[in-house]
Amino acid sequence: HLHVLHHPQGVAGGPLAQAEAGQHVRAVREDVLALLLPHLNLFRVDDEPLANKRLRSMLSKFPEVAIVGEATDLKSAVELAQSQNPTVVFLDIHMPPANGFELLNSLPRTTAVVFVTAYDRHAVQAFDVEATDYLLKPVAADRLQETIERLTRLHSEPTKEVLLGDSRQWVKVPLPEICAIEAEGDYTRVSTL
Repeated sequence: HLHVLHHPQGVAGGPLAQAEAGQHVRAVREDVLALLLPHLNLFRVDDEPLANKRLRSMLSKFPEVAIVGEATDLKSAVELAQSQNPTVVFLDIHMPPANGFELLNSLPRTTAVVFVTAYDRHAVQAFDVEATDYLLKPVAADRLQETIERLTRLHSEPTKEVLLGDSRQWVKVPLPEICAIEAEGDYTRVSTL
């Protein structure tokens, strides 16, 4: 089966990507790929500018992560976290005169917390408050990868089907039946089994 979607504003070519389970996907548009990936709305709280810059750069390499807010103190963090409704908060602990643990009561219970700190002495307390992970600064790329994978597993709801259509009709297609997605000018070609 073949489904062709028209995009009157054109299609920007994306990177080549391989789908899981041996399915081949070519020229996947970034916005189409984003629909298929779990999405983590991430909020960061850290008072160290260099650590902020480095972690922001590292997180930018994960398409499933959207940084929805950043704060350098707890007062700003409380206001922003409540307005942004993050999936996960990356939180420093030592932020004089405050302590990162003080923010926890202001977060929705469903928000995952990853402590990012230079001190290992708070790890037991972090897991006592049900932190998802505990990263030591400077954050290692492989540890960040593990954390993002863990968060993705914990906060993703598997999509079972995708709604495809054009100006004439819409069709629900089970995700496992999609075997290829191709960009063709103003169109996206979706091939199914």
